[in-house]
Amino acid sequence: MSNNWQLLIPVSAADDIQSTNPALIATPTKVWVFWEEGDPADIYYRIWTINGWENDPTAVYINPVPSSAPRAFYNTMNPEIVYVVWSEYDNVNAQWDIYCSDYYNGWQSPVNISNTPNADSKDPDITYIPSLMEGKLVIPYAEGNEHWSSRGKFLPLYWVRTYVTNLPLGGGGPQARGESKCNILFSVNPNPFRDRTDIRCQIPDTRYKTTDKHISDITHLTSVSLKIYDATGRLVRQWDNETIRQSDQIIWSGDDDLGRKVPAGVYFVQFEAGDYKKVEKAVLLR
Repeated sequence: MSNNWQLLIPVSAADDIQSTNPALIATPTKVWVFWEEGDPADIYYRIWTINGWENDPTAVYINPVPSSAPRAFYNTMNPEIVYVVWSEYDNVNAQWDIYCSDYYNGWQSPVNISNTPNADSKDPDITYIPSLMEGKLVIPYAEGNEHWSSRGKFLPLYWVRTYVTNLPLGGGGPQARGESKCNILFSVNPNPFRDRTDIRCQIPDTRYKTTDKHISDITHLTSVSLKIYDATGRLVRQWDNETIRQSDQIIWSGDDDLGRKVPAGVYFVQFEAGDYKKVEKAVLLR
């Protein structure tokens, strides 16, 4: 091997803050770098393109407990979607769990995929398996325990588990676990569908102290949007604020903004209201 390594500019560039355990993936147009930073550590990321760094070091989300060992992969059918998994410590149960989040127009709320009582789940890896209608994530990780109360004759012992999930993972945006968020009531039904599907959007009005006060026209929010993307990330249909505010139910007949029928496949319905965002997968059949 020739001695042609080049020293690039720092990725984290955080003085007096520990940055360790990096992971890197390369999509057709971008390089994503993940690492753990801080004490206790959070998972950070940064994106490199042909024009240089696309963003400053940014946390996938902020959490007061240690997070470590990030690993990532991207959606080979839509390289703009990236998935990251990591180990995270549970202070309440004194154990490590495996969390996963996906980037689709912003980081989605992390999902605990292990949550095994009295066991540590560590050292995850991740890959993406494409298919005609939807992809799957496969996440292997080591699991076992070193707790004296659970030890048998040959413990400590770790074994490998594999977690498989349909996509997308879904959920809000970057946030700390347990952070209070408005409970958006958002559904797409029927799903799968052929001719039409009903998209329902409701948000509890937080101006009222009682729990039985709700509104359907969400007039207390200044920014509301409803958009539908295809599996490549292309925007195919959207509704303006006035249309959404008139009713909590939107009917989509499988057409684009020009009234043309879109082909069968997987679509992503994205509802945003203020700082809140939800994404649902919709399968259109022909």
